[in-house]
Amino acid sequence: MPNSAESLRVVALGGNALSPPGGAQRYAVEREAIAAVAPRLAALAAGGHRLLVVHGNGPQVGRLLRSDADTDDLDLHVAQTQGELGYLLAEALERACASPCAALVTRVLVDPEDPAFATATKPIGPVLPACPPSAPSVAVSGGWRRSVASPRPLAVIERPAIATLLRDHHVIAGGGGGVAIARGASGSRGMAGVIDKDRVASWLAIA
Repeated sequence: MPNSAESLRVVALGGNALSPPGGAQRYAVEREAIAAVAPRLAALAAGGHRLLVVHGNGPQVGRLLRSDADTDDLDLHVAQTQGELGYLLAEALERACASPCAALVTRVLVDPEDPAFATATKPIGPVLPACPPSAPSVAVSGGWRRSVASPRPLAVIERPAIATLLRDHHVIAGGGGGVAIARGASGSRGMAGVIDKDRVASWLAIA
């Protein structure tokens, strides 16, 4: 945790704040959006506050799903976008705050028996002109979107590492709600689910 002279501020940034809706899905746009966000984060850090930033990744995962539509790879997509956005946020925030920042690929435990896995209602990816025949989907304005489960977070696996880093870093963690991980007798496995980033931000703030 931060030292006794500091307080912790947990910030949840939506994915659309980092890649504005309706804009081109280009890295240059993402860089510009993050450059605009960084001074606001720096203002929150003013006065010795330590920041823990949790970000969304919906538009970024949607971009990856255009070339790999298999939702069984969703854990990889979440991890990839955590690296992408974590890097950009850490660089921009470090410049704005003149303080060290760290970005952490974060895994979050979920229950494989969570009822959410029986009702895949979370839309992901681009709008499709027709209902995909072999994947859960929901009707949206203009067409259809694939859908996945949104399970409740049970624990953040990297929580001890986050606490250690917060002693002398601002930290970007829990991106996209974290990579959904289930553990059982046969070991750990990534799950095709999107965890709500605000739930994970709340869990981390309380922890």
